[in-house]
Amino acid sequence: MSNTVLIAKRELRMQLRSRGFLISLVASALVVIALVVAPMVMDSDEEYRVDIVGADSIGPLLEQAAEDSGIDVSVRTQPDERAARQAVADGDADAAVIEDRELLAEGDADGELTTLIQQAHQAAGFEAQLAASELPRDEVLATVTVAPLTMQSVGDGDEHDGARQALAFMILIALLFLLMSTTVSVAAGVIEEKGSRIVEILLVAVRPRELLAGKLLAFGLLGLVQLAVFSAAGFGTAWVVGLTDDLPPGTAFIVAATFTGYAFGFLFFGAMAAALASLTSRQEELNSTLGPMTAATIFSYLGAFFAFNDPDALLSRIATIVPPFSSMAMPVRLASSDVALWEVGLSALLMIAAIAAILALGGRIYERSVLRTGAKARLSEVLAAPGESPDAPTSPQHPTTKEKV
Repeated sequence: MSNTVLIAKRELRMQLRSRGFLISLVASALVVIALVVAPMVMDSDEEYRVDIVGADSIGPLLEQAAEDSGIDVSVRTQPDERAARQAVADGDADAAVIEDRELLAEGDADGELTTLIQQAHQAAGFEAQLAASELPRDEVLATVTVAPLTMQSVGDGDEHDGARQALAFMILIALLFLLMSTTVSVAAGVIEEKGSRIVEILLVAVRPRELLAGKLLAFGLLGLVQLAVFSAAGFGTAWVVGLTDDLPPGTAFIVAATFTGYAFGFLFFGAMAAALASLTSRQEELNSTLGPMTAATIFSYLGAFFAFNDPDALLSRIATIVPPFSSMAMPVRLASSDVALWEVGLSALLMIAAIAAILALGGRIYERSVLRTGAKARLSEVLAAPGESPDAPTSPQHPTTKEKV
């Protein structure tokens, strides 16, 4: 265990000194902040300007209707129709009402604004006709006033649906980015050490499985740090702009499940990446070598996407239980919908079993192929090779005592 910790510390020092890692961390946090703020900016209320000519009664009614609807509308009076037309043509006004008879707009009038103006116009006309009829106002209003329909929610919808979708989307993107970036970094590190023959020096002091475990520990911790920064940036921004009240119940459990899902996914895909990368010594072959791992990650993402799009569908429920898809799909489905505890427990148990299996297989491949040089080794050849003791690795540059004799 001490050797594993030493290897992990070495990897952590190397990565934390890298400007690329720090820049990527800051840039990713800024992207998360932008994703939280952007919908508010895009959905922010637009201010409308409406000019009135000879229809003074519409102005107060329009402002009242806009306030009731949560829309910002400013009303101003123009001296004549010509001035109002010019204001609309120049873009100084979004619309103009001419003497209770005409609505002016440049091109097609905004539907939201048009509805408000028509409502105000009808209300002003009703008030004028009521005053002209000299009928008792209270009796007329009682006759024509209709109580609004009572709103009642049915089905599975709740007030947090929008926040659930946003949180699930953020989790989906964060897990995909982190699992892809950290596992590729593990593979690139393995190939770099093997190509430069540094691994031969390291394996003089540590076992291959200890070296592999140290790498996984270091990059796993870096991924958790990145995920923590993402979470702090996202929830911190949501708190600043006042969105935390919209978060669904159980958000803390969802966040914990996301961290757990990342840890499970990284151990599975990271071990696979390191094992596959040990088959080659050339960085140019990285993408082709990691083909199986990339495919497994993409399929896991698709499972998580199904859980995001339709969390109660049968395919989504399967994806949240079957490894390795569950590492991404379960946190996303937890954020999107309610999930039974037995499903969460079964998903965790199956994922732990899958991780144990892939670590055993990946460690075997790694220790048998990490010292091989030359052409890319075939996976079938490595698995069929007789076992070698990891305590005494050999290489062409370091002959054994028997060979010297």
